[in-house]
Amino acid sequence: MAERTAISSKLKLTVSYQDHEGAQKKRQMTFAHLKPSAEPESITAVATAIGTLQDDPITSIREVIENEITA
Repeated sequence: MAERTAISSKLKLTVSYQDHEGAQKKRQMTFAHLKPSAEPESITAVATAIGTLQDDPITSIREVIENEITA
């Protein structure tokens, strides 16, 4: 039977901003080596805290998990 094992986890935050011409843009910030045991509430709290340190709002919080599949 095949098994799935998490091998890495990242936090991706999407930020919305206006460029110098007034066009709405998005950019992403990625933080690697997220603890596998990190609770969703803790991830949200950290993302919110990071958001308070900048002018542009965070519009998306994502956790990206890479798995290894073995037979």
